[in-house]
Amino acid sequence: TGEPLDTTQLAPTADQPLRWLQRELVRVPGDAVAIAWRDVTRRQRERVVLEQSEARHRDLFENNGAVQLVADIETARIVDVNPAAVTFYGWPRDTMRAMYVTDLEAVTLEHWRETLSAIAAGTGLRVQREHRVADGELRQVEAFIGVVAIAGRRVLHVIIQDITDRVRVERQLRESEARFRAV
Repeated sequence: TGEPLDTTQLAPTADQPLRWLQRELVRVPGDAVAIAWRDVTRRQRERVVLEQSEARHRDLFENNGAVQLVADIETARIVDVNPAAVTFYGWPRDTMRAMYVTDLEAVTLEHWRETLSAIAAGTGLRVQREHRVADGELRQVEAFIGVVAIAGRRVLHVIIQDITDRVRVERQLRESEARFRAV
């Protein structure tokens, strides 16, 4: 085609079995080709390490049974949810990405910001809240909230644990103990 061809490929040697070269082939006048190359082994290794790290973190989010949300720290808009969150809340993923954490918690944005001020120092926060699911039911949850940076943007990583049954059993136990003492 007359256009330069740029390729990156594995080019092992006896002393460097994971050597990578970037080659550029350019047609020159006549029946000749000019070939320029440079060693990009370090860059390729860094890319592979980064891809493996991203895959591990993606797996921790996507394939984890824990309910997880990622929310914008300023607006409380839900940026992403994992499949466990979709199952727990009952809304499709795209619907949840258009929602706000305050849609789940039934608290004002001001209250949400007050909660965030508690984690401004970089430490995480653990709170108990009531969350609404798609069928309208209110579930008692414990939320573990931490601030993380994704693509240079500070967001909240929220891990949700459903404690509805535990709260109900604890309430029943307290009521039972109160009846026992009354007797």
